[in-house]
Formats: sequence, structure tokens, C-alpha cells
Amino acid sequence: MAEILVRRAGSTDEFTRLTSITWINEFVKLGGEQLVPYYADILGAVLPCISDEEEKIRVVARETNEELRAIKADPAEGFDIGAILSIAKRDLNSEHEATRIEALHWFFTLLDRYCAEFLAYLNDIFDPLLNALSDPSDAVSFL
Repeated sequence: MAEILVRRAGSTDEFTRLTSITWINEFVKLGGEQLVPYYADILGAVLPCISDEEEKIRVVARETNEELRAIKADPAEGFDIGAILSIAKRDLNSEHEATRIEALHWFFTLLDRYCAEFLAYLNDIFDPLLNALSDPSDAVSFL
């Protein structure tokens, strides 16, 4: 079910995006840590929606993003830090400032909670993080 909703969250149809992101939000609230295997996919659908043209979608996406970030997952139980970092790294290149900011927040969150595991990926994420310092948006580069 999560895979279908994640795919639909990227739809060109506004109603489909809103419905998908709303269902994803409810699943995250209800499922919490049970959704660990789908975290990266869900985050990959949520982050772009944070900058959606439609305000309703942005609001639900932000709420879902905060819910995801609040869940304390355990890497020993299948939480794939590398997959989350890959999504955050991808979204650092978004054309939308809000998405880039939230991607950086994910880097900070993962570094704070999983420092040792995070540092294992430093070679992969160093350049994108360094590039964020020269972002045209002050809000991004000052983070």
C-alpha cells in the first residue's frame, strides 16, 4: 500500500497528490516504527510536496515530515540511514528552497541521532553539503 501512495504523491493531478499525501500522513501517524522499511520511499514522496503549489498539500507534507522526523528508529531494526541520506542528498538539488531546507534538517537530525552511522556516509554527502554553503538562498546557506 505504501508503494502505491508514494507513487501517487508525485502525480500531476492535484487531488491525487493531496489524497496520497494525506493517506501517507495517516499511515505515518498510526504506523510509526512499523513503517521503517518504507521510510526512504515515504520521505522521497514527502519532501517534494513540501514545496507544492497547493497550500493544502504543503501543510500535510510538512506535518508528515515532522512526524517522520519525530520517530526514533533503530538501524539494527532495518532503519536504512543510507537510503534516507540519499533522499536528502537528492533533494538538496531541488529548485525549491523549502525542500532544500527540509533536506538539510534531515541531515542534522540523522547526525544528531546516529552520529557514528552518519559519519560512515560522509564521503558520499560531503560535496552536496559543501555546495549547500553556496546556495543562492540565504535561508539554506545559513543552516
